[in-house]
Amino acid sequence: MLFLIFHLLLVSSLGSASFFSPDTNVSRVDVSHLTRTLSFPPNEKLVVLHKLADEFVLLGGRNRVYNVSISSMNEMNRYEWSSSEEARNNCASISQNPAMCENYIRTYFELTNDTFILCGTHGLQPTCAEFKKGNTKPARLISAVGMSPIDADSTSPFIRSNDNIITVNVAELSSSEPLLIRRNVIKMWKGIENDVILRTPRGLSSFEQANFLSMHKVKKEVLFFFSESPMETEGCGLHKVARVGRVCEDDPGGRLSYSKEWSSYEKARIECSIEENDTDTFYFNQFAGVAESPSSFYGAFRSQLAGIGASAICKYSKKQISKSFSGGFKENLSDSPDSCARANDLEELSKLRLRPLIKQKISSNPIYIFHGKDRFVHVLAQEDTRDLNNRAFDILYVGTNLGNVLKIVVSNSDSTSNVTGRHAVTLKVLPSNSKIVDMSFYSKNGLEELVVVTEQSILKMPTATCHLATNCAECLAHGDPHCAWADGIECIDIRTDQRKTASHDSGTCDVVSFENHKPVVLAPLKNKESSKVPVCLCETDKLRKPCATEVIQKEIVLSGSSEPWKYITVFAVGVLTGSIFNYCYFYFSRSLGGKTVSSSRSSSSMTRPITTSSSTRLPIDAFTTSSIADEMFSSTLSSNANRFNTVSMHSSIRTYC
Repeated sequence: MLFLIFHLLLVSSLGSASFFSPDTNVSRVDVSHLTRTLSFPPNEKLVVLHKLADEFVLLGGRNRVYNVSISSMNEMNRYEWSSSEEARNNCASISQNPAMCENYIRTYFELTNDTFILCGTHGLQPTCAEFKKGNTKPARLISAVGMSPIDADSTSPFIRSNDNIITVNVAELSSSEPLLIRRNVIKMWKGIENDVILRTPRGLSSFEQANFLSMHKVKKEVLFFFSESPMETEGCGLHKVARVGRVCEDDPGGRLSYSKEWSSYEKARIECSIEENDTDTFYFNQFAGVAESPSSFYGAFRSQLAGIGASAICKYSKKQISKSFSGGFKENLSDSPDSCARANDLEELSKLRLRPLIKQKISSNPIYIFHGKDRFVHVLAQEDTRDLNNRAFDILYVGTNLGNVLKIVVSNSDSTSNVTGRHAVTLKVLPSNSKIVDMSFYSKNGLEELVVVTEQSILKMPTATCHLATNCAECLAHGDPHCAWADGIECIDIRTDQRKTASHDSGTCDVVSFENHKPVVLAPLKNKESSKVPVCLCETDKLRKPCATEVIQKEIVLSGSSEPWKYITVFAVGVLTGSIFNYCYFYFSRSLGGKTVSSSRSSSSMTRPITTSSSTRLPIDAFTTSSIADEMFSSTLSSNANRFNTVSMHSSIRTYC
């Protein structure tokens, strides 16, 4: 076993090209000099509370709320509210971390034109406060169960619904169970005692170790996205599964003993996966972020497989989600566009309480797959963007853990659903350790910019970098629909420059601008059948360099140069070192009186399950490393005339329960 692992690591580490090749053909642009940034003190742990008329944003932080002008990127004013002395003393007796005793403000509700409510952690005792506009200190404190998270690190999405706030929080310090709560803020503010708080049932695990992402209002429904531990019936091997939950905005509650519980709460599993005939399904099951568009939701996912480092974007129709939920009730109102079905009798209410998870899964295939060091953490979508030829595209801006923003172009002109996106450009924005908490658009005078909020800063950056291109090839190489080459001299942004001479056709570029590269026509967007073939925009005469590759389920594209001696060397060193290691292992095993471990392997199969001494199967496939090396060796020698060397490799988890 150790021999197999050692041999595999040696071959993969010594090779001149890795098994998984990131998209090296994409431009990386440092836009730090084009951004305007407003920084705040460390450990603020900022969240977005509210956006005012698309010109201002309220940011909740530690003991403060900042009102920021997006246009000027200046702080206009701030509101201050710290934990009370009593709350700090109680917190100090519970937690040894002084930061936990601060007040992290997490919820906002506007009461009147000059009065609003803020809710915060308040030293592990969630509390709300009334503020008057113009006054930086709270007018009074209000008891508020479930209106704010207890822990500042917990993501607690909320949404306003008429006079109510719908949010999800752990309501008590002694509990770890989150509750989906609807509370009338007006009644809470006035101190009315008969305020009915609608919630999910206690003690029945409506959420299993859930991590929440966002909450959205769609007509009469409120949808919220989260991930949680899978149920026993959902298969082995998955650490987390993605979910979407749903309640009716005007849910009156159930009857009798169900009167304080939702009569419309359901949840469904969301899948972003690759499926092929006679193969295991490859799941992207780590839910990272959600973006909403007028007709769809876009989900950013990551693979849970260590060492794979793959991320994906999947698209889900709002109609599909609503239809999936409405079918579970006797009162099926799916044909009514503004309806929201719920349980009406005690039998349905009892079933809903015990098992809110519906059988129907909401599945989608990825519209874009990425492999590299970057891991997706946030996504922002812009639907139906038009180019000069009136072709329609969806533009996705994907934030990563390394402080980059990837611009992805997806064609929606194709009538089929088998489309994959094109990685147009990588924008370097933030330091690698920055945590992106929100992304949004800001438009003024025809200029569109991207607003990114991290835990301790807010910045504004361009959505395109057309003007930085110095020649036609750089301008059009990656198919950004915002960029066009005009008058044969400069790259323009077609949203702000309407020149009639502008063109998206890279075939019209001068040969000189490619500098010893042969110009070719812009590569089209790929469907799934053709996405396994790497796409290059230009070729080099002196040296055929590897093209951009993508990880598509059971295939790993190994791109490299036409020098087979490198792979021969890797193969020889790997076999020699592995043989020495294997000899030493068996020698010492015999010296210690241990049993000789025999192994057999078939050269006709690249993967086979590993069996233990108890004849039980481990929940993951193992690679026969000598077969991998042989395949690499033969593939390299047999493809001298081909610039793409492909190794087909099984890379998904196979589980045995």
